[in-house]
Amino acid sequence: MTDAFSVEVLRLVGSGLTPDFAGLGVVFYTKLNRLPFLQLAADSLVPKLSVIGSREIATQLLEVSRVQSCWHDGFHFVDMSEERLTHLAQFVSPPLPEAGDFIPALNGARLMTASLASLVEGIAHVGIISNRRELLLFSGGKCVLAEKIA
Repeated sequence: MTDAFSVEVLRLVGSGLTPDFAGLGVVFYTKLNRLPFLQLAADSLVPKLSVIGSREIATQLLEVSRVQSCWHDGFHFVDMSEERLTHLAQFVSPPLPEAGDFIPALNGARLMTASLASLVEGIAHVGIISNRRELLLFSGGKCVLAEKIA
């Protein structure tokens, strides 16, 4: 299942990629109480986060996803109910599946994290845009959208 808002944000980011784009991970959530995470780049000044609306969120995500930004690493969080960017550069540690449960066949820590985080209650989707210009959206542990960005 995809969501128009999360897809719109990711496509807007994709339309503005610059040569120094480092990659992007975005957690689209309704609640965060089941997803373990912590702040990366904690000693840096946090950019303004009262960013609301798809265009404004995409603009902020493009800015922090440049190689020279101390905020380019980890995952950024967007509250789906308020359509608001709430967190930048978060280390995410989703619960691991129990033995015998679904384990996604993915290569790479970012993709595995996105897939597993999308299984957590309160997480609607997790979007990835790679530095190879690939847009992926995960929901329920599965990739529900994969696009090459021109």
